[in-house]
Amino acid sequence: MIKKKLRQEMRSALKSMKKDIRERKSRIISEKARHAPCWNNADTILVFLSMQEEVETGFIIQAGLNAGKTVGVPSISGREIIFHEIGCIDPECVINRYGIREPDPEYPVIDSGARQRNRILVFTPGLAFDRNLSRLGRGSGFYDRFIRRIRVSKQDNVSFCGICFTEQLIEEVPVSCYDEKVDAVITDSDVFGIV
Repeated sequence: MIKKKLRQEMRSALKSMKKDIRERKSRIISEKARHAPCWNNADTILVFLSMQEEVETGFIIQAGLNAGKTVGVPSISGREIIFHEIGCIDPECVINRYGIREPDPEYPVIDSGARQRNRILVFTPGLAFDRNLSRLGRGSGFYDRFIRRIRVSKQDNVSFCGICFTEQLIEEVPVSCYDEKVDAVITDSDVFGIV
């Protein structure tokens, strides 16, 4: 019940943010991300396609492509997410059953297990984060399962970085045994964790 109420509050706060402010803050987050050590060390960038109220990830996608990194965006496959390699900022997309954009299934799938020698940086969405690196997702658990799968397989070449607006930082995210932390968080005003 606490999570449900918090999700409603966060959605409301995000909807009230003006588009120009959201865009300005998204540019700042992208710049902070580009200057973080985890960005410089990464060969592959995996990043969500933003929804209307989220951090605009197009800036990160463009920066990754400009830097010559492999860039992937997610789609849902059963109860899991998989990432597809894209070569442009505006890939062909379809709308999935949750009303979220995802890349056309024709785009090649990125196999993180086959890229053990490559450093992979995953920009992770969330409705709220705290300074303990806990995140509140949208409730479907896709990213929690993905993070857990990577960690259980001991793929130490993969890092998870939450990105959000300062307004999404809260004192403490309520968590359960199914919730996974990220390694770092970048907002328009701060960077913390192992970046």
